Amino acid sequence: MKFVFALFCLLAIVVVPSCTSDSKVIVETELIGDDDIATTDSLFSEMSKSEGMKAALLFYMEDDATIIRPNSNPLTGADAVNYLSELDDTDFKMTWKASRTTLSAGNDMGYAYGVYQINSSKIDSTLTGTYVHVWRKLEDGTWKFVLNSWNEAVEE
Repeated sequence: MKFVFALFCLLAIVVVPSCTSDSKVIVETELIGDDDIATTDSLFSEMSKSEGMKAALLFYMEDDATIIRPNSNPLTGADAVNYLSELDDTDFKMTWKASRTTLSAGNDMGYAYGVYQINSSKIDSTLTGTYVHVWRKLEDGTWKFVLNSWNEAVEE
């Protein structure tokens, strides 16, 4: 049920701005200044680089978060934690940079999407792709992702 709510929020964030209305529901932000989503997403990437992707994902994920991996079924809550706990990220570093962030008018939900890079000690090239993180602000003011998804770049 919480996955459906997160998906509904993501669709609302994407669809609502295209509707004409006098009330502004979504606040679009540029990646300039101290935007909570952009800052959190950037800190998330920095932690992934310094402490490993697994540690960063486990730190920033909400208890009921969903992870959608390419060519796989979604993993939610304990299943996502189990997947991450078994992940061996010692041979690669994953970082990302948001291209756009959007924050809800209530300042309690938002998303970031952009491009990620993976550098591995086993290969002599950089893998790239796109990602989206849907964020929820908790009662204590911290941000946790409720949805994490990525897609490998298409080779041209």
